[in-house]
Order: sequence, then C-alpha cells, then structure tokens
Amino acid sequence: MNNNIKFIVKTYYLDISKESDFNIYKGICEELKSKGLKKDTMFSFQRSLDIKNLQWYYELDDSYIFEDQFNTVWKDGQNGYRFWLWSETIFNNSNIKEGYYVSEGSEKIQEVMNNRCSCNYCGKQYWLDKLGGQCLECQGSEHMEESNYCLTKITKLGLNSYDKKYIPNKEWISKHLIMQKEKILQKEIESKEWKIKRYKKDIIETTKRYNDNIKQLKKEILILKK
Repeated sequence: MNNNIKFIVKTYYLDISKESDFNIYKGICEELKSKGLKKDTMFSFQRSLDIKNLQWYYELDDSYIFEDQFNTVWKDGQNGYRFWLWSETIFNNSNIKEGYYVSEGSEKIQEVMNNRCSCNYCGKQYWLDKLGGQCLECQGSEHMEESNYCLTKITKLGLNSYDKKYIPNKEWISKHLIMQKEKILQKEIESKEWKIKRYKKDIIETTKRYNDNIKQLKKEILILKK
C-alpha cells in the first residue's frame, strides 16, 4: 500500500562556534523537538547518504517501515534511500553540525509509523487494526520451535516489543503444526525426487559410457582377428 506521501528534506552544515550558526542550529533543534522528532546520530564513515547531494522532494515507500526509519520509492530506475526523520553526523570537532531532517511531511510519516504493527517472528507488517492478533504469514513455518510461539503476536513496531509469556490459541497452534508437518514432508518428497532424478541421470550417463566402452572393445577385438 502506498499513500503517495511526499515529504521535503532539508540539510544543514553549521559551525556552532560562530554565534550566527549557533542560533540557527538552536532554532532547528527546538523546532524538531517540538514536533516530537528524535535525533539519530552516526559517524561519517557509517553514513551511506551523501548529505550534501540530497534532493529536495521524496516519496515515502510504506510497503515496509521501521520504528524510526523509512525508505523512499524507487524513481527513474534508481534505488530508494533510507531516511531517519532527523539525522546528524558526528565529527571529531563537536562544533561542526551536519545533518538533515524532514521539514514537511514528518507528521504524516509519523502517523504511518504509529499505525503500523508487525509480527516479531517473520516481520510481516500489518495496520493497527490487527494489533494483538496472531500472524498468519509465518504459521506453518518449518523452522519455528515452540519457544518461538510468543513472537507471533502482532505488536507495535520496536525492538523487544513482544510478550514473552504470550501463547497463541489452540486453534492457531493446531493448524500451525499441521501446516508445518506438511511443509516438512513436502520438502522430504522434493529432496527424494531430486535424488531419484539425479540417480537416473547418473545411471543413464554411466550406462552410455559402458556401452561406448563395450563398442570400442568389440572394435579392437575385430581388428585383432584380422
């Protein structure tokens, strides 16, 4: 689902040892904090974005969104970008402040974040009306163990947001175990079928080599008899 949410990104590069830059930076921080934005920080070598070359307008890709990050849609065949609502680079010189922030559209992006929830096992995302329910996407996963059942509860986005004491209802567990067994058996069947095909191929190739060898030996015998 894409709501065609467009937003504007603004960048800054300031030296707050200068009074004018300090006042600009202070104003940016006060404005963003008043909107409830939290600043993400990272060292320059960790940053994949070239802040100086960021464009102005972007469109949100809401097919998968994180608690504090989001992607933009692909445009003109180019990959989308990973953004934070507010991000700043850390320099050895703490007076240098370089970063970017969503100046228009942040409220809509936050609304999407706040109305999105997910399964803590497979990561499938749902809208908020599914909050507290049980994920059907990973039901039947052949890799899921009983200790993982608590992760299938759909919860708000965020790390460690799952309920360790949660147990799915008996109907979900029963269906999961049946689906899981079916998938495991199907994989065993596919594996055996692959082996049979491989063995058949090996047998055909070996038989052909033997027949060729026999023909060659018969030719050599005929030559010897002459």
